[in-house]
Order: sequence, then C-alpha cells, then structure tokens
Amino acid sequence: MKKILFTIKALALVVVLHAQTWTVLTTSSNSNLKGIHFPTATTGYAVGDNGTILKTINGGTTWTNLTTAFPGYWFWDVHFVNVDTGYVVGESNPGSNPCGLGIALKTTNGGTTWTTLFSGSSTPVRDLFVLDKDTVFICGGAEQNSSRIAKSFDGGTSWNQIGITYNDAMLGGLYLLKSNYGFLGVYESVFGTYNPGLATWLNTSNGTTFTSNVIPLSISYWNFASDFPDASNGYFTRSTYAGSDSVYLRKTIDGGATWNESAIHSFVGSIYGLDFIDAATGYIVGAAGVIRKTVNGGLTWSQQTSPTTEELRSVCFVNSTLGYAAGANGTIIKYEATAGIPETNSSSESVTIYPNPALEQFTLEANSDLLGSFYTLTDLTGKIIYTAEINSKNTVINISELSTGMYFLNLNGQIYQTIKVIKK
Repeated sequence: MKKILFTIKALALVVVLHAQTWTVLTTSSNSNLKGIHFPTATTGYAVGDNGTILKTINGGTTWTNLTTAFPGYWFWDVHFVNVDTGYVVGESNPGSNPCGLGIALKTTNGGTTWTTLFSGSSTPVRDLFVLDKDTVFICGGAEQNSSRIAKSFDGGTSWNQIGITYNDAMLGGLYLLKSNYGFLGVYESVFGTYNPGLATWLNTSNGTTFTSNVIPLSISYWNFASDFPDASNGYFTRSTYAGSDSVYLRKTIDGGATWNESAIHSFVGSIYGLDFIDAATGYIVGAAGVIRKTVNGGLTWSQQTSPTTEELRSVCFVNSTLGYAAGANGTIIKYEATAGIPETNSSSESVTIYPNPALEQFTLEANSDLLGSFYTLTDLTGKIIYTAEINSKNTVINISELSTGMYFLNLNGQIYQTIKVIKK
C-alpha cells in the first residue's frame, strides 16, 4: 500500500497557501487603541484614548497623530467611507467614573480638520456603523448609564434615536445590511430594566424598533463583534469581559432570517474584533494578543502566531493578503501574506494520508499533537461535505459515496494545511 507523506517539503502535494506573517508596526504612541480602519491598502486610521487619531499613507510604515484637540478623550471606533471622509466616536475621559460624555467627529479632508457632530451626550458612544457617506448609526452604553442607538441620514448633521433606552447596559456589534435592517448585541447588568443580568440579540426590520432575543445563561457576556462579508452570510461573537468563559460564534447564511450559535472549540477568553474576508475566511482578535483564523465559515479556528501579547481591540482586512489589528499601548500589527509556502505553526509537524487516490476510504495518520483538532473535507467549490474531530492517530475517512474527482482536506489545529484528495 502506497503512503504519501505531507510535510512542508512536499510542496507538490500540498495546495500552496499564503504564509502568515504578522509583524509589529512602529507608531510612537502608547495610547490604548480601540479601533482601526483602512479604506485602501495604504491609507489607514487608528483611534484610542488620550484623544488619539493616527493616520498612515504608506501601509503602516509611519503614523501621524492628526489632532491634539481632544486631550483625555477616549475614541472607541473609526470608519472611513474613502480616504477623505470618515467618522470617529467616543467619550470624554471617564476618569474614576464608569463612563464619560459621548462625542462624534467627522472629517472630509482626510483628518486635516475635524467637525464635532455632537458632544456632551449623556450616553458614551462606543460603536459606529457607516452604511454610506450619509447614513450613519451609533450606539453606546456603560455601567450606571443610559444606553441608546441613534441614526443619521444626513452625514451626522442630525440624529434620531431608534429603539428603546437601556439602563446600565453595554451595546455593541452594530451592523446594518440596509438602512432599515440590522443587528446588534446588548448586555444588561443586574440593574437593567428589560433583561437584567442577561445578553440579548437585537434586530430591526424597519430601522425604528428592535426585536429582542434573550440568550439564556449569558451573564457577563459584554463583548460583541460582528461582520457580514456578503448579504447572506453574517457572524457575531460574544465573550465575557473577564475572559474566563467560552467564546460563542453566531452565524446566519440567510441574511439574518435565522441564526445558529455554538462555542468556538477549545477557546476561552475575550474577543474584541472580528473581520471576515469572504463567507468562509475570517479572523478574530482579543486579549493577550490572540489571533485566530477560520477558512470554513467558523466551523474550526486555527491559532495564528501573534507578534504581541498586548490586548487587541480591532481588526481590519483590506483583502485576503493584507490586514491590520490595533490594541493596547499603541500596538498596531500588520498581516502580509507571501505566496509559495504552506501556512504552518511548526515545521516538525506532518500528516500522512493513504491511499491517495482512494476508492472507498483513506486513512489520515496524525501525530499526537493533532488529537482534538479538526479536519474538514470540501469540494472544489468550497462546499463543506463534512467536518469531524481527529480523535485517533489513524482516522479512517469514508469517501465511497463521493463522486470521482478532486477534494480538499483542510486541517485546522497546531498546523494548518490543505491537502488534495483524489477520489477514483
């Protein structure tokens, strides 16, 4: 019986992927950065506390602080429609209080000057969603404070509250597919009014009122992140502030009509940022510099080699080969992919698969380090045929019912490889 050994050296038999290369960029800032956005591959913005608004025009090689007009402010989110027009939201320095007063800024000249859309709002603004240059949504909330959702249809000149006012609640993960159709998450403390001590998913289909879906046993799940790579596929994460509980991923494949939620396998911690490049490929970032990647729509996640242990608050991918993340102490890291080397965390890991081509079944022979990780079998279109755990050093995979042709076996664990499988 012929065996084919798949290692880093066996490049002819492994689908050539992009090697992960996350590197730390120099920002000359020690502010805790909360948001990052790149409208193009070279022009990007990052915001954080101490009134920090950073800009790069050379892909992160150098960064300039655009303004010193907001000392002590904490900026939580940033989004640019193009290189010139963008929005920043945040709050005045909360100091010893749970929160500060809300503020929103806008620029139409790439950050050279900023217009204050509003300031002194009783609700701190901690999340922003820009549907287009004129349609903007914000939400905010904190302990011992009222929490609201608002929208503007005139580029931030005027704002209207939508939905209800929450008490002592955290709102986040705001995402709008249309001006009247969107989603977000809410966690109310034990002093909350509607669902004390629980998290809820909210959705609106009219842009004015929201339907609440309570999540049982969700106490302390304050952190929400969301993304829709297209109109059908959407993702939400929720995790606890302390980071001592499981992280959950919520997914829709029908534009939010129905959702399924499950825990991310073998992962406990806090997730703050989420970005999907397409329906299958996405990244999450969080506490202690954690970075995880999925290539199968969240079924399994592989650990990325992170160049930092600082908390990462936000992640933004320009395309499949270029991404950025920002976090504590002025940390900004950059992902650049280099074609030609399979993505792997260890050159000593290897997988044996035999026979290949196979008629009825093949055996996946893996070392003990891979036990507990997952494999996914897909066809040429990326459709997932099935996913299962590698629970033995010799896992038999039945392919008798598959049509003749080529398939891909995706391994997600301490290594990441995609292997060609031929069905005779």
